[in-house]
Amino acid sequence: MWEFPGGKVEEGETYQEALVREIKEELGVEVTVRDLIGIFRDNYKERRVKIFLFLCDIKDGNLEAHECESFAFFPINDLEQLNMIPVDKRIVSFLWRKSKFSFKEAKEYINSFINYEKRPYFSCRELRQERVSYLFKILGIDVLFTNFIHIAGTKGKGSVATFFAYLLASAGFKVGLYISPHIYDFRERIKILEETSSCKVREKKIPPHVFSRILGSFKSILDNISIPSFYGRISFFEILTALAFRYFKEEDVDFAVVEAGLGGRLDATNILSSPKLCVITSVDYDHTHILGKSLAKIAYEKAGIIKKNSSVISAVQSEEVESVLREKCAATHSSLFILGKDFFIKNLRQTKHSSFFDLHTPGKKIRKLEVRLLGLHQVFNASLAVFGSVILSGQGYSLSEREIRKGIKEARLEGRFEIVSKDPFIVVDVAHNVSSLKIVKEAVTFYF
Repeated sequence: MWEFPGGKVEEGETYQEALVREIKEELGVEVTVRDLIGIFRDNYKERRVKIFLFLCDIKDGNLEAHECESFAFFPINDLEQLNMIPVDKRIVSFLWRKSKFSFKEAKEYINSFINYEKRPYFSCRELRQERVSYLFKILGIDVLFTNFIHIAGTKGKGSVATFFAYLLASAGFKVGLYISPHIYDFRERIKILEETSSCKVREKKIPPHVFSRILGSFKSILDNISIPSFYGRISFFEILTALAFRYFKEEDVDFAVVEAGLGGRLDATNILSSPKLCVITSVDYDHTHILGKSLAKIAYEKAGIIKKNSSVISAVQSEEVESVLREKCAATHSSLFILGKDFFIKNLRQTKHSSFFDLHTPGKKIRKLEVRLLGLHQVFNASLAVFGSVILSGQGYSLSEREIRKGIKEARLEGRFEIVSKDPFIVVDVAHNVSSLKIVKEAVTFYF
C-alpha cells in the first residue's frame, strides 16, 4: 500500500512543524514546508479527520526508508495506478487536475528552459552528461525499453533518421522518430510511424494533449525537487528528449530512431547505453566554437555516441575523420562499416522526380531502390539506412527487400529541398554550412 508521507499533529505543534517531524522520522530528511495546496476530509477509525496537503522542498539529508518499506518518486500520471487508500486517491485526482496544462501553457513552460539552439555562443562545459543522467533518474525515464538507432554527424542526420523510420515501419514495426530542429511545428521532432491497413506508412506527431500531460507530470516533479547547482541548468533539449523517450515507451514502439542534437559525446541523446546501431553521417565543419576547430576534434565529439560492441555505419568521410572513427571503434571493440569501402552505391541515376540506385554489400545486392526525396545527396543518406537494414536482418529482424524498397521510396521530410509552391516557385531547405549550401546549389542547378 502506497501513501503520501506525513502523519498526525501532536499537542503544541503547528501543521508545518508536524510535517517536518514526520518526514524526518519516515525518510530521514529535513524539509522546508511551502504552500498549503489543499484540505481534505476523511473518516478514520470512526472519527472525522482533516488532511492538510503542503508543498515541501528537501533542505538537508539523504532520502532513506526509516519507518516505511520503501519510497519512490512517480510522475503524476502514474500515481493513479498505485494501490492507495481512498483519500489518497482523491488527493491524486486533485493533483492531476491542478497539474493539467493547456498546450499553450506546456509550450510556455518548456520554452522557459535554456535553449542552446537559440544561443549562438556557449561553452561545451554547459553540456553535462551527469545532469542528463540525474534528470532522467528523477523523472523515471527508461532508456532500455526498446531497440534504439542513434545517429550523429554534421549533414543528413534528419534525412537518414527518416529513411530508417520509414524502412522499419514498412516492415511492420512501430517506430518512434526523434529529430531536430523543427521547421513549422516543434511536434515534428517527436513522431510515431507505423504501417496502416492500406499498407501506407502513417506519420503521427505527438498529440498536443499527450505532450501537455507528459510535460505536466515532469513539472510536478521538477517544481518540488531542487537540482544541485553543480549540475548546471536543465535545458530545453534535455527536457524534450526525456519527453520523447517517455512517449515512445507509452506507445510501446519496436524501434526508436534518435538523432543527436549537437555533437554526440555530450548530447542529451547520448544517455543511450546500448543502441542496436550507431550511425555517423558526413562529418564537416560546424559549431566549431563548441565542437572544435579541426575535423579530428569534431569527429571525436560525433564518435562519442559509439558504445562497446556496437555496429557502426558511416558515410564517406575524409581521412582525418575516418582515422578518428576507426580509433574509437577499436577502443570499443565495435564493427565499422564505411560507405565506399564496405558497401557500395552502384548504377546511380537521377531524374527530375526521383533518384535510383543499387546497393552492393559483401553478401547481398539490393537493386532498383528509388528515392523520392529530391537531391542526389539523398541517395547517400538512404544508402546508410538500407545497409543498416542488412545488419538488422543479420541480427534476426525480418526486413524483406520489398519492404526496404517501399520504405525508402515513401520517405518524406519537411524542409529538405521541399517544393512548397510552384507559383511562385518556392523551395525550402535547411543547409547550415558551406558544404551543405554547395549541395543545395547543385540541386537547384539540376532541377531548374
